[in-house]
Amino acid sequence: LVYPYISRVLGADNIGMYSYADGIIDYFILFASLGIIPFGVREIARVKNDSQKASQVYSTLLALNVILTVVAVVVLIVTVNMIPKLESYRQFLYIGISKIVFSSLLVEWLFQGLSEFKYITIRSIAVRSFFVVSVFCSVRDSSDAPVYYILLCLSIAFNALFNLYQSGKYVHFSLKNIDFRLIMVPVLSFGFYKILTSMYTSFNIVYLGSVTDDTQTGYYYTATKLYGIIMSVITAFTTVMVPKVSEMLEDGQ
Repeated sequence: LVYPYISRVLGADNIGMYSYADGIIDYFILFASLGIIPFGVREIARVKNDSQKASQVYSTLLALNVILTVVAVVVLIVTVNMIPKLESYRQFLYIGISKIVFSSLLVEWLFQGLSEFKYITIRSIAVRSFFVVSVFCSVRDSSDAPVYYILLCLSIAFNALFNLYQSGKYVHFSLKNIDFRLIMVPVLSFGFYKILTSMYTSFNIVYLGSVTDDTQTGYYYTATKLYGIIMSVITAFTTVMVPKVSEMLEDGQ
């Protein structure tokens, strides 16, 4: 619904500028989360019937994600101010800091592990409907590219706030429950796999934006959007199936 309108209003240059900056932000999110998301889905699915163990997994993974996020934000700020190439993207990158922060608080892995897909669906429809309406009302010409990116970051922020509120019904965060010893190896191994995967899924945008101009990046980003529609269907299927398969394996089924 949104992207055909956005691509026409903003144009290839602004799409390229936004997508390059967002690609960089996504890499910082990747390093801030490492393998927390897939590991969290698996572990929550295994212990979801034990609220104490689930709270321990939740507290540990959330604390680790927040710590890594603080490091990622500091490194991003230093990077933006040290690399001349990024000066023209500074506005987008600073806006993207909010995306990094709220991504660490999103805890979507908790609800995926609990198989609470009805909640995920209702919340997603509500937030995305607000996003669609906001885009058509707020983005009117090519100068509104930062506004569009702010709306994207706000959608993540709303999802994170809703999730944090809803999580209180299932788990409770406590500093006493934090234990990094048992999670570091699997989180790092999952994270290493995600980094390798990203080299052929998202690094192309960052690389293209570094060696060409915003116009070429914009055209390429638009083309990959079409591919992304197909992949989103496959991702949705696997997201639903992984927690259920983990639960059945744990029960010996």
